[in-house]
Amino acid sequence: MRNRLGRPRWFFVVIMFLFLFFQQWMGFLIEPITIQFSQSSSIIDRWMDTILPVDVIFMIFFFLVWGILFDRHSRKRLLSLAGFLWGVSAWLMGIAPSFTTFNISRGISGIAQASHSGVFAMVGDLFKPTNRSKVLAILLLAQPLAIVFGTLVPNIDAAFGWRPVLVFFGAIGFLVTISIQLSISEPKRGAKEPALAGIRMTGTYLLDWEIAPTVLLKPSLILTYAFIFFGTIPVIVLLEGLIVYFRDGFGLSTQVVYSFMSPAMVGVLLGYPVGGFLGDFLFRFRKNGRLFSSLFGLVFPPVFLYLALQSQDILGLVFLVYMLLVSFFMAFALPNLFASIMDVALPEVRASACALGLLFQAISFLVTPWIFSMVQGFLNVGDAILWICVSAWMICLMILSGLFIFIPKDIERLRRHMAYRSQLEVRLEQAESR
Repeated sequence: MRNRLGRPRWFFVVIMFLFLFFQQWMGFLIEPITIQFSQSSSIIDRWMDTILPVDVIFMIFFFLVWGILFDRHSRKRLLSLAGFLWGVSAWLMGIAPSFTTFNISRGISGIAQASHSGVFAMVGDLFKPTNRSKVLAILLLAQPLAIVFGTLVPNIDAAFGWRPVLVFFGAIGFLVTISIQLSISEPKRGAKEPALAGIRMTGTYLLDWEIAPTVLLKPSLILTYAFIFFGTIPVIVLLEGLIVYFRDGFGLSTQVVYSFMSPAMVGVLLGYPVGGFLGDFLFRFRKNGRLFSSLFGLVFPPVFLYLALQSQDILGLVFLVYMLLVSFFMAFALPNLFASIMDVALPEVRASACALGLLFQAISFLVTPWIFSMVQGFLNVGDAILWICVSAWMICLMILSGLFIFIPKDIERLRRHMAYRSQLEVRLEQAESR
C-alpha cells in the first residue's frame, strides 16, 4: 500500500498540514509571550525587540535560503531539519533564563517558519496540475486556523503558563520531524507534469545557477509576486484595522471584537477550498482558468466591504454576513496564485519561486501597518480601511489583466520544455536497457 500513489500523497497532506498549523500557531503565540517576558526585562532589551523583532528578520532573510536549498537538495530531509529547528527553538524559549537568550531562540524559530516553500514545491511533484489548487487550499487553511486557535492564548496561559506551552509545541515539532523522516517519500522533480506522466525518470534535475535568474523572473512570475504583495494588503488592513474600527468607533472590548471576527474566519475557511476546487476545475478547460477564480476575489469583496461599513448595526446579522462574504471571496486568490507559480516555473526552481512569493507576502505584512497608520492620519478608520482595500484590489485587477496574457504563454513554454525532457528520459531508458 505504501508504494501506491494515492495513500502517500494524502498522508503527506496530513503531515504537512500539521507541520504548518502547529508552527504558525506557535508563531501567533510568540508575540504575546514576548510581551510577558519583556515586562521583567530591562528597558534596553524591550526597546531593541520593538525595533528588531528577530524572528521576522531571520524569516525574511531565510525565505530565499530555504528556497535555494530545497531546489538543490532533498526536500524531505530539509523539512525534517526545519521541524527539528522548530522544536529546538520552542524548547529553548521555554527554558530561556534571560530575555537575550529568549530572543536568540526566537530567531531560530523565524528560520524554521521560512521553510514553507519546500512544502509547496513538493505539492507540485506529488499532485497533477489539475489538483494543485485544492491541495494548496487545504494546506493554506493552517494559517487562519492557527489564528483562531491563537485567540485561546489567554485561557491557555492562565491555566498552564507560557513556558509549558512552548515545551508542548517543541514536542509537537519533534514528532512532526520524525513523521516526515519516516513516512514521507522524496518525489522526483517534475514527475507529475503531463509530459512526464508514466515515464520512469532517471535524470536528477536541480537548480542551475546560470539559468535561475531567467526562469525566476518570467513576466508571469513577476506579476504573480506583485499580486501576492498587493493582495495581502487588504488582509492585514481588515485583520488589524477592524479591531481599531470596532474598539474606537463602537467602544467594544478586544474579546468582543474577536467574537465579531469569527464570521470572517469562517469565510476564509470556506473560501480557500471553494476557490481551490473552482480554480482546478476551470484550469481543465483553459490555461488561465485559475485566474478566473482569483478574479472573483477582486470583484466581490469591495462591494460587500462597502455594504458592511455602511451598516451601523454591527451587532446585526446583516453586517456579519457581509463580512463573511468579504473574507470568503478574498480567500479565492492565494491557492490559485501559488498553483499558477507551479504552472509556469520549472520543477527544479519551484521552491525558490514559491519562496519569492512568500517573501513578498512577508514584506506586505511589514509595510501594511505603516500604510494604514499614514492613511488614518487623513481619514477616519472606516474610510481608511475602505480606501486602502479598494485601492489594493484595483491594483491587483490591473496585474491580473497582465497575467491573463502571460500565463498561457509561459505555461506553453514550460510544457514544450517538459516534452523535450520526456524525450530525453525515454532515450536514457532505452540506452540503459541495451
